[in-house]
Amino acid sequence: MKRMSLIIITLLSVVSCRKDDFDVTKITIGDYSKVKVDLIDSTISGSYNTSIEYQIDIDKDGINDFMFTHTYWGSQGAGIHAQSSISCLHKNAELHGDLKNYTYFLNIDTSTYFNYYDNITHGTIAHNHTCHRLTPLDELINQTSVNTIKPLLVYDVLEQNDSYFNAKIILADEPIGYSIHTSTVGDTAYHIYDSYYNDCNEFPVEKMTYIGVKLNQISLGWIKIGIYNDGIKILETAFIK
Repeated sequence: MKRMSLIIITLLSVVSCRKDDFDVTKITIGDYSKVKVDLIDSTISGSYNTSIEYQIDIDKDGINDFMFTHTYWGSQGAGIHAQSSISCLHKNAELHGDLKNYTYFLNIDTSTYFNYYDNITHGTIAHNHTCHRLTPLDELINQTSVNTIKPLLVYDVLEQNDSYFNAKIILADEPIGYSIHTSTVGDTAYHIYDSYYNDCNEFPVEKMTYIGVKLNQISLGWIKIGIYNDGIKILETAFIK
């Protein structure tokens, strides 16, 4: 009887272990026991109006699944600005995130000053486009729903039934401002400026983070990256075994 009990306990333990081994409905970020890891440790950095791309075949099936892009864009008047993005390369590659409502506001900031060099009063009118009110008087100009990546940390749990989407996402984009024109009214010269804060996206920068992914509506994984002004650092990918 004692021997039979030991056999039953052993069988139950084996069944339990197999169930854990084949439980692919969720993974824990940073837990390498259920995933296959590919150490990349590569940084991509574009140049002015020239993009550098890095494609990832996360499940090693010969088909690239995701692509990171880094570039510097702008003009003589607007200056040079860094931009980082990630794209899904086929319909079965998805990113973990949410559909968020973005609200856009227009802030108008007016000031004047007297310039003793030309004996003219100058006025500046700044049109500031933001995703957050700078003052209670800011005008709401637009609302839209946008797919947004949900950054993950070590020990976060990624599950099959979480929210995912297939799209290209701008991870980071610098503010931009430029002069529209100058006009004179009476004895005052008005200088008109447009500024775009690009503050809707809240993806973390200047630090390492994880992006959750799903392939073929089933298989889970992650990409560990850091977004910096001078480029995208891609550290590793992990995919369910």
